[in-house]
Amino acid sequence: MLYSILKKSGTDELHLFPSKKNDENKCIKAKSSICRKALLDDCEKVVYLNNCRDKNDTRELCASYGEPVCAACISALYATY
Repeated sequence: MLYSILKKSGTDELHLFPSKKNDENKCIKAKSSICRKALLDDCEKVVYLNNCRDKNDTRELCASYGEPVCAACISALYATY
């Protein structure tokens, strides 16, 4: 699975969105974040920090961003099923 990190409009909060690449190699994001507290339509369109990254890249990026990343999204990223 791939992930995209988006900033929720009106806040400094970053959320993780499940993502995938289409046939044209364009990143397609889910309509809601992993935590379901942010909708794609509620995120700033111009601030797609990192699109369609794998789990390890996403973990490293979240660690570098620190506190602004939603704790529930981070928790889900590390969950094992």
